[in-house]
Amino acid sequence: MVRLTLISSLPVFLESIMKRFVGCLCLFVAACSSNDYGEQQPYPTTGQLLINGKPEKDVLVVFHLDGYQNTGDPKIRTIVPQGWTDAEGKFVLSTFGNADGAPAGDYHVTVRWPVTRKGFGMGPDALGEKFSDPKTSTLTAHLDKKKNEVPPFQITANLEELKPKTRVIEKGANKQTVPVP
Repeated sequence: MVRLTLISSLPVFLESIMKRFVGCLCLFVAACSSNDYGEQQPYPTTGQLLINGKPEKDVLVVFHLDGYQNTGDPKIRTIVPQGWTDAEGKFVLSTFGNADGAPAGDYHVTVRWPVTRKGFGMGPDALGEKFSDPKTSTLTAHLDKKKNEVPPFQITANLEELKPKTRVIEKGANKQTVPVP
């Protein structure tokens, strides 16, 4: 009698497992097909930066979406696509992930060329912060809802004038200011 009970309840047990499997499968498909970016879908974006007509490596290029205000609300994603230049002055923008591009829109572009780059820290800007504020930067870009290649940004700067004249050397509690050669 016990054996009959197990055999007769087996289809009910399998039906329960199948319903759960199909339910999980539907959730999985829905989760994989959703757009994590909402209205801010990034599109592949590349460009080039030239300083005094020459490409420079390790320059940070940051795009600031016009009209976007960072409220500090953790539920709202900050939209600040950025990329570092290579030896040819070329950059690839990343917004939400590595090299995913940037959302379509109009941008003010900032540029920062750190004298040193150690770990997560950056030294002073070799361009003297001249292009680092989105409110005063004259560099702009428009990105469409497609793959974008931004025309080269041309920056003219008197690098000798912007070069630091002195630097501070710290040894323990002692600080010494020395001229930069």
